[in-house]
Amino acid sequence: DYECSSVHDNHLCNYASDGNTNNKWSGITYNLAQEDWLKANLGESKCMSSITIYLEHFPMSSPREIIDMEVSEDGHTWTKVIDDWDLTLPSTPEPIKEFKRDFAETTGQFIRITGRGDGNLVYINDFEVQTRQAGCTPDCAGKECGDDSCGGSCGLCTNNHGTTQCTSNLCQPTCDPGWGNCDSNNNNGCEVNTDISPASCG
Repeated sequence: DYECSSVHDNHLCNYASDGNTNNKWSGITYNLAQEDWLKANLGESKCMSSITIYLEHFPMSSPREIIDMEVSEDGHTWTKVIDDWDLTLPSTPEPIKEFKRDFAETTGQFIRITGRGDGNLVYINDFEVQTRQAGCTPDCAGKECGDDSCGGSCGLCTNNHGTTQCTSNLCQPTCDPGWGNCDSNNNNGCEVNTDISPASCG
């Protein structure tokens, strides 16, 4: 269950956490004096201690966002757990950049992410909040993705040049023609253009 302050060009609220980094939520504000927010209902109170945000790189630009994160039990009274997190994409383009931030463990049913764009629209391709049930110890040993046995996640599979599935807690990428999974890292999908760099795939 997602709500957001605004939507730009049909980039809907729920696209921010649908497991597909090719989609995104985008607001309409684009300067540091304005804010857009995204609110998620986790369905029940959960313990949480970190968040991972995925952002795509746009050609000829280096997007930058300043992010705050708050947690609430009732959706009305909020506790800030992250303040002024600077997410700046590198000048060398990466299709998807992963940003991870730990914070003091807290409990809540709702989270709210507030962003301010530095000359670009506020957007999120995907995000994961690491959560667990009270009294449960997560088990991600040997797992790349999927359930951690405590209601949380062991990771998200990304593949900018093909499709991917999480099967038995392992990422299984399928590459588009001309692309290969040459580093044998299933988490980042098909990362090499074999038409340009055939030697990189052995």
